[in-house]
Amino acid sequence: MRNIGKLIRIIAMTLTTLAAASGTAAAGVGIEGITEPFHDAILSATVPGKIAVIHFEEGETVRTGAVLIELHKEDALLERRRYKLVWEDKTLLEAARRRAGSVQTKLDIERRELAWKDKAALESAIATESLAAKDLDSTRELFTSTGSISQDEVDQKELAHKTAGADLQRLRTAEALEKVQYDIAVDQHELQKDLSRLELQQLEIAEAREKLEYELAEEQLSMRNILSPVDGIVEEIYLEVGANCDPRQALVRIVDISRFYFIANVEPEAAAGLALEQPVQLAVEGSGKKIEGKVSFISPVVDQASGLRRIRAVFDNTDGAVPPGVAATLHTVD
Repeated sequence: MRNIGKLIRIIAMTLTTLAAASGTAAAGVGIEGITEPFHDAILSATVPGKIAVIHFEEGETVRTGAVLIELHKEDALLERRRYKLVWEDKTLLEAARRRAGSVQTKLDIERRELAWKDKAALESAIATESLAAKDLDSTRELFTSTGSISQDEVDQKELAHKTAGADLQRLRTAEALEKVQYDIAVDQHELQKDLSRLELQQLEIAEAREKLEYELAEEQLSMRNILSPVDGIVEEIYLEVGANCDPRQALVRIVDISRFYFIANVEPEAAAGLALEQPVQLAVEGSGKKIEGKVSFISPVVDQASGLRRIRAVFDNTDGAVPPGVAATLHTVD
Protein backbone atom coordinates (compact mmCIF):
# COMPACT_ATOMS: atom_id res chain seq x y z
CA MET A 1 0.00 0.00 0.00
CA ARG A 2 2.81 2.39 0.83
CA ASN A 3 4.46 1.77 -2.56
CA ILE A 4 1.15 2.36 -4.35
CA GLY A 5 0.70 5.64 -2.47
CA LYS A 6 4.22 6.68 -3.37
CA LEU A 7 3.57 5.84 -7.02
CA ILE A 8 0.41 7.97 -6.97
CA ARG A 9 2.36 10.90 -5.51
CA ILE A 10 5.06 10.55 -8.17
CA ILE A 11 2.44 10.49 -10.94
CA ALA A 12 0.73 13.54 -9.48
CA MET A 13 4.09 15.25 -9.10
CA THR A 14 4.99 14.48 -12.71
CA LEU A 15 1.68 15.82 -14.00
CA THR A 16 2.10 18.97 -11.94
CA THR A 17 5.65 19.41 -13.20
CA LEU A 18 4.54 19.00 -16.82
CA ALA A 19 1.84 21.60 -16.33
CA ALA A 20 4.01 24.10 -14.46
CA ALA A 21 7.50 23.80 -15.91
CA SER A 22 8.45 26.18 -18.72
CA GLY A 23 11.34 24.04 -19.90
CA THR A 24 14.12 26.03 -18.21
CA ALA A 25 15.61 26.30 -14.75
CA ALA A 26 16.11 30.06 -14.83
CA ALA A 27 15.97 31.98 -11.60
CA GLY A 28 12.42 32.66 -10.52
CA VAL A 29 10.92 29.76 -12.46
CA GLY A 30 9.56 27.15 -10.02
CA ILE A 31 9.84 23.39 -10.32
CA GLU A 32 6.98 21.56 -8.67
CA GLY A 33 7.71 18.41 -6.74
CA ILE A 34 7.27 16.57 -3.46
CA THR A 35 9.31 16.14 -0.30
CA GLU A 36 10.45 12.76 1.04
CA PRO A 37 12.27 11.65 4.23
CA PHE A 38 16.05 11.43 4.05
CA HIS A 39 15.77 7.81 5.25
CA ASP A 40 12.60 5.75 5.05
CA ALA A 41 13.06 2.09 6.00
CA ILE A 42 10.59 -0.72 6.54
CA LEU A 43 12.32 -3.29 8.75
CA SER A 44 11.76 -7.02 9.00
CA ALA A 45 13.35 -10.04 10.65
CA THR A 46 15.58 -12.42 8.75
CA VAL A 47 14.33 -15.41 10.76
CA PRO A 48 10.79 -16.57 11.61
CA GLY A 49 9.56 -16.08 15.15
CA LYS A 50 7.04 -14.65 17.57
CA ILE A 51 7.18 -11.04 18.75
CA ALA A 52 8.13 -10.93 22.43
CA VAL A 53 8.73 -7.22 23.11
CA ILE A 54 8.09 -3.94 21.29
CA HIS A 55 10.32 -1.33 22.91
CA PHE A 56 8.95 1.84 21.27
CA GLU A 57 5.61 3.29 20.28
CA GLU A 58 4.71 5.02 17.06
CA GLY A 59 5.96 8.60 17.04
CA GLU A 60 8.86 7.98 19.43
CA THR A 61 12.40 9.00 18.52
CA VAL A 62 15.05 6.28 18.33
CA ARG A 63 18.82 6.20 17.96
CA THR A 64 20.87 4.15 15.53
CA GLY A 65 21.29 0.61 16.88
CA ALA A 66 18.36 0.82 19.30
CA VAL A 67 16.49 -2.48 19.72
CA LEU A 68 13.02 -1.80 18.34
CA ILE A 69 11.50 -5.28 18.49
CA GLU A 70 12.60 -8.56 20.09
CA LEU A 71 11.48 -11.97 18.95
CA HIS A 72 11.25 -14.87 21.41
CA LYS A 73 14.79 -16.18 21.79
CA GLU A 74 14.74 -18.99 24.38
CA ASP A 75 15.74 -21.66 21.86
CA ALA A 76 18.48 -19.46 20.43
CA LEU A 77 19.80 -18.73 23.93
CA LEU A 78 20.02 -22.45 24.72
CA GLU A 79 21.79 -23.14 21.43
CA ARG A 80 24.29 -20.38 22.10
CA ARG A 81 24.92 -21.68 25.62
CA ARG A 82 25.43 -25.23 24.36
CA TYR A 83 27.92 -24.18 21.68
CA LYS A 84 29.68 -21.87 24.15
CA LEU A 85 30.18 -24.70 26.65
CA VAL A 86 31.52 -27.01 23.94
CA TRP A 87 33.88 -24.35 22.59
CA GLU A 88 35.18 -23.30 26.02
CA ASP A 89 35.93 -26.90 27.11
CA LYS A 90 39.68 -27.11 26.39
CA THR A 91 40.33 -30.34 28.32
CA LEU A 92 41.17 -32.51 25.31
CA LEU A 93 43.07 -29.76 23.53
CA GLU A 94 45.23 -28.94 26.53
CA ALA A 95 45.95 -32.63 27.13
CA ALA A 96 47.02 -32.99 23.50
CA ARG A 97 49.27 -29.96 23.82
CA ARG A 98 50.88 -31.47 26.90
CA ARG A 99 51.44 -34.74 25.08
CA ALA A 100 52.88 -32.92 22.08
CA GLY A 101 55.37 -31.18 24.37
CA SER A 102 56.10 -34.19 26.59
CA VAL A 103 59.79 -35.11 27.17
CA GLN A 104 59.09 -38.59 28.55
CA THR A 105 59.93 -40.41 25.33
CA LYS A 106 62.95 -38.20 24.80
CA LEU A 107 64.23 -39.08 28.27
CA ASP A 108 63.74 -42.77 27.48
CA ILE A 109 65.83 -42.32 24.34
CA GLU A 110 68.59 -40.62 26.32
CA ARG A 111 68.52 -43.40 28.92
CA ARG A 112 68.79 -46.12 26.28
CA GLU A 113 71.52 -44.24 24.44
CA LEU A 114 73.57 -44.00 27.63
CA ALA A 115 73.06 -47.73 28.30
CA TRP A 116 74.09 -48.61 24.74
CA LYS A 117 77.17 -46.37 24.75
CA ASP A 118 78.35 -47.43 28.24
CA LYS A 119 81.20 -49.83 27.30
CA ALA A 120 82.76 -50.19 30.75
CA ALA A 121 81.34 -53.65 31.50
CA LEU A 122 82.02 -54.85 27.97
CA GLU A 123 85.61 -53.60 27.98
CA SER A 124 86.16 -55.22 31.39
CA ALA A 125 84.76 -58.50 30.07
CA ILE A 126 87.04 -58.30 27.01
CA ALA A 127 90.05 -57.76 29.26
CA THR A 128 88.98 -60.58 31.58
CA GLU A 129 88.51 -62.98 28.64
CA SER A 130 91.89 -61.99 27.20
CA LEU A 131 93.65 -62.59 30.54
CA ALA A 132 91.83 -65.89 30.97
CA ALA A 133 92.96 -66.96 27.50
CA LYS A 134 96.58 -66.04 28.23
CA ASP A 135 96.42 -67.76 31.59
CA LEU A 136 95.02 -70.90 29.95
CA ASP A 137 97.76 -70.87 27.30
CA SER A 138 100.46 -70.54 29.99
CA THR A 139 98.97 -73.30 32.08
CA ARG A 140 98.77 -75.66 29.06
CA GLU A 141 102.40 -74.91 28.13
CA LEU A 142 103.59 -75.70 31.63
CA PHE A 143 101.51 -78.85 31.72
CA THR A 144 102.91 -79.99 28.39
CA SER A 145 106.53 -78.95 28.82
CA THR A 146 107.25 -79.59 32.48
CA GLY A 147 104.30 -81.48 33.91
CA SER A 148 104.66 -79.31 36.99
CA ILE A 149 100.91 -78.73 37.20
CA SER A 150 98.04 -81.14 37.20
CA GLN A 151 95.30 -81.74 34.69
CA ASP A 152 92.79 -80.38 37.22
CA GLU A 153 94.55 -77.03 37.15
CA VAL A 154 94.39 -77.00 33.37
CA ASP A 155 90.71 -77.88 33.53
CA GLN A 156 90.07 -75.02 35.99
CA LYS A 157 91.82 -72.54 33.67
CA GLU A 158 89.77 -73.81 30.74
CA LEU A 159 86.60 -73.37 32.82
CA ALA A 160 87.64 -69.85 33.80
CA HIS A 161 88.34 -69.00 30.14
CA LYS A 162 84.99 -70.38 29.03
CA THR A 163 83.21 -68.48 31.80
CA ALA A 164 84.96 -65.25 30.79
CA GLY A 165 84.05 -65.92 27.14
CA ALA A 166 80.43 -66.56 28.07
CA ASP A 167 80.29 -63.33 30.08
CA LEU A 168 81.80 -61.45 27.13
CA GLN A 169 79.27 -62.93 24.70
CA ARG A 170 76.42 -62.09 27.08
CA LEU A 171 77.58 -58.48 27.29
CA ARG A 172 77.99 -58.23 23.52
CA THR A 173 74.45 -59.59 23.08
CA ALA A 174 73.22 -57.11 25.68
CA GLU A 175 75.00 -54.28 23.81
CA ALA A 176 73.34 -55.32 20.54
CA LEU A 177 69.97 -55.48 22.31
CA GLU A 178 70.52 -52.01 23.81
CA LYS A 179 71.33 -50.68 20.33
CA VAL A 180 68.11 -52.20 18.98
CA GLN A 181 66.11 -50.80 21.91
CA TYR A 182 67.69 -47.40 21.34
CA ASP A 183 66.75 -47.48 17.63
CA ILE A 184 63.20 -48.56 18.51
CA ALA A 185 62.92 -45.74 21.08
CA VAL A 186 64.05 -43.21 18.44
CA ASP A 187 61.48 -44.52 15.95
CA GLN A 188 58.76 -44.53 18.60
CA HIS A 189 59.64 -40.98 19.57
CA GLU A 190 59.30 -39.79 15.98
CA LEU A 191 56.07 -41.72 15.55
CA GLN A 192 54.70 -40.33 18.80
CA LYS A 193 55.62 -36.80 17.73
CA ASP A 194 53.83 -37.29 14.41
CA LEU A 195 50.75 -38.78 16.10
CA SER A 196 50.69 -36.06 18.76
CA ARG A 197 51.06 -33.37 16.11
CA LEU A 198 48.24 -34.91 14.06
CA GLU A 199 46.01 -35.24 17.13
CA LEU A 200 46.72 -31.63 18.09
CA GLN A 201 45.93 -30.42 14.58
CA GLN A 202 42.65 -32.32 14.57
CA LEU A 203 41.65 -30.89 17.95
CA GLU A 204 42.63 -27.37 16.88
CA ILE A 205 40.47 -27.77 13.77
CA ALA A 206 37.64 -29.02 15.97
CA GLU A 207 38.12 -26.04 18.28
CA ALA A 208 37.94 -23.65 15.31
CA ARG A 209 34.76 -25.38 14.14
CA GLU A 210 33.26 -25.15 17.64
CA LYS A 211 34.14 -21.45 17.80
CA LEU A 212 32.47 -20.90 14.43
CA GLU A 213 29.37 -22.77 15.58
CA TYR A 214 29.25 -20.61 18.70
CA GLU A 215 29.59 -17.44 16.62
CA LEU A 216 26.83 -18.65 14.30
CA ALA A 217 24.62 -19.31 17.34
CA GLU A 218 25.45 -15.79 18.57
CA GLU A 219 24.50 -14.43 15.16
CA GLN A 220 21.25 -16.40 15.17
CA LEU A 221 20.47 -14.91 18.57
CA SER A 222 21.21 -11.37 17.36
CA MET A 223 18.78 -11.90 14.49
CA ARG A 224 15.99 -11.99 17.09
CA ASN A 225 16.57 -8.26 17.66
CA ILE A 226 15.29 -5.72 15.13
CA LEU A 227 17.60 -2.70 15.30
CA SER A 228 17.11 0.82 14.04
CA PRO A 229 19.49 1.52 11.14
CA VAL A 230 19.32 5.30 11.64
CA ASP A 231 18.43 8.03 14.08
CA GLY A 232 14.76 8.57 13.34
CA ILE A 233 11.13 8.28 14.33
CA VAL A 234 8.96 5.19 14.58
CA GLU A 235 6.45 5.85 11.83
CA GLU A 236 4.44 2.64 11.98
CA ILE A 237 4.40 -0.73 13.77
CA TYR A 238 2.70 -3.45 11.72
CA LEU A 239 2.31 -6.31 14.23
CA GLU A 240 1.58 -6.68 17.94
CA VAL A 241 3.27 -8.60 20.75
CA GLY A 242 2.55 -12.31 20.42
CA ALA A 243 2.10 -12.22 16.66
CA ASN A 244 4.09 -14.62 14.51
CA CYS A 245 6.22 -13.16 11.76
CA ASP A 246 7.92 -14.59 8.70
CA PRO A 247 11.29 -13.56 7.32
CA ARG A 248 11.11 -10.29 5.37
CA GLN A 249 7.60 -9.55 6.67
CA ALA A 250 7.17 -5.84 7.46
CA LEU A 251 7.43 -5.19 11.21
CA VAL A 252 8.23 -1.52 11.73
CA ARG A 253 8.82 1.60 9.66
CA ILE A 254 11.52 4.13 10.64
CA VAL A 255 11.86 7.56 9.04
CA ASP A 256 14.63 10.11 9.41
CA ILE A 257 13.27 13.62 8.86
CA SER A 258 16.29 15.52 10.22
CA ARG A 259 16.89 16.12 6.52
CA PHE A 260 14.59 15.63 3.59
CA TYR A 261 14.70 15.35 -0.17
CA PHE A 262 12.84 17.31 -2.76
CA ILE A 263 12.05 15.06 -5.73
CA ALA A 264 10.82 16.22 -9.13
CA ASN A 265 10.67 15.05 -12.73
CA VAL A 266 11.57 17.83 -15.15
CA GLU A 267 12.06 18.47 -18.82
CA PRO A 268 15.60 17.64 -19.97
CA GLU A 269 16.20 21.32 -20.76
CA ALA A 270 15.34 22.28 -17.19
CA ALA A 271 17.62 19.59 -15.79
CA ALA A 272 20.41 20.82 -18.04
CA GLY A 273 20.19 24.18 -16.29
CA LEU A 274 21.01 22.58 -12.93
CA ALA A 275 24.32 21.37 -11.48
CA LEU A 276 25.28 19.15 -8.58
CA GLU A 277 25.81 21.05 -5.33
CA GLN A 278 24.06 24.06 -6.85
CA PRO A 279 22.30 26.18 -4.16
CA VAL A 280 18.51 26.10 -4.43
CA GLN A 281 15.58 27.43 -2.44
CA LEU A 282 12.40 25.55 -1.60
CA ALA A 283 8.95 27.00 -0.96
CA VAL A 284 6.87 24.52 1.02
CA GLU A 285 3.22 24.48 0.12
CA GLY A 286 0.92 25.96 2.75
CA SER A 287 3.67 27.11 5.11
CA GLY A 288 5.17 30.14 3.38
CA LYS A 289 8.60 28.91 4.49
CA LYS A 290 11.61 29.19 2.20
CA ILE A 291 14.44 26.75 2.91
CA GLU A 292 17.96 26.77 1.52
CA GLY A 293 19.43 23.57 0.16
CA LYS A 294 21.48 22.13 -2.70
CA VAL A 295 21.04 19.82 -5.69
CA SER A 296 22.23 16.32 -4.77
CA PHE A 297 21.26 14.24 -7.83
CA ILE A 298 20.44 14.74 -11.50
CA SER A 299 19.46 11.61 -13.38
CA PRO A 300 21.83 10.91 -16.27
CA VAL A 301 19.01 9.36 -18.32
CA VAL A 302 15.65 10.51 -19.64
CA ASP A 303 12.67 8.33 -18.76
CA GLN A 304 11.36 6.81 -22.00
CA ALA A 305 7.74 6.83 -20.90
CA SER A 306 7.51 10.46 -19.73
CA GLY A 307 10.46 12.07 -21.48
CA LEU A 308 11.52 13.62 -18.14
CA ARG A 309 14.64 13.54 -15.98
CA ARG A 310 14.55 13.03 -12.23
CA ILE A 311 16.25 15.56 -9.98
CA ARG A 312 16.76 15.58 -6.23
CA ALA A 313 17.78 18.29 -3.77
CA VAL A 314 18.57 17.88 -0.08
CA PHE A 315 17.53 20.22 2.75
CA ASP A 316 18.20 20.45 6.46
CA ASN A 317 15.17 19.81 8.66
CA THR A 318 16.71 19.58 12.11
CA ASP A 319 13.81 21.46 13.64
CA GLY A 320 11.31 19.10 11.98
CA ALA A 321 9.38 22.04 10.57
CA VAL A 322 8.74 20.35 7.21
CA PRO A 323 6.78 17.09 7.30
CA PRO A 324 8.06 15.02 4.34
CA GLY A 325 5.36 14.07 1.88
CA VAL A 326 4.08 17.60 1.17
CA ALA A 327 4.20 19.40 -2.17
CA ALA A 328 6.82 22.12 -2.65
CA THR A 329 8.30 24.37 -5.32
CA LEU A 330 12.01 24.55 -6.06
CA HIS A 331 13.70 27.76 -7.22
CA THR A 332 17.31 28.25 -8.28
CA VAL A 333 19.37 30.85 -6.48
CA ASP A 334 21.30 33.56 -8.33
